[in-house]
Amino acid sequence: MHTKTIGLIAHTGKPGVAEVINAVTQEFGRFSISILFEKETAQIAGKKSGHSIAELGAATDLLVVAGGDGSILRVVGQLGENIKPIFGINVGSLGFLTTASSSTYREAVECIARDRINFSQRALLEARVTLGD
Repeated sequence: MHTKTIGLIAHTGKPGVAEVINAVTQEFGRFSISILFEKETAQIAGKKSGHSIAELGAATDLLVVAGGDGSILRVVGQLGENIKPIFGINVGSLGFLTTASSSTYREAVECIARDRINFSQRALLEARVTLGD
């Protein structure tokens, strides 16, 4: 898969996430990969406008999520029918679903840009909770 446009989504409440977003933006820019920002992420990146997560799912090849496992799960829940590959950058302490950390993302961005990345399918679960008397 040749990535031409990514969607960038961040957990804007995490300390240091603005620096990570700006650095990731610069790295993808080096490879002429277009970036669309989620609405709140656009604000911390100093962009004039952003998109909903569903819009990003429809308009991009890959989603980059800077946050943690909860951030990735939130994005998956809001994508609807437009499921896209998600690349997670852990901004915090522990992340099982994230692929890179805030200190190792540069190498990962280069791998994405040069199509040297493998994607794995994950099962998507649906659950219903029924409360009884």
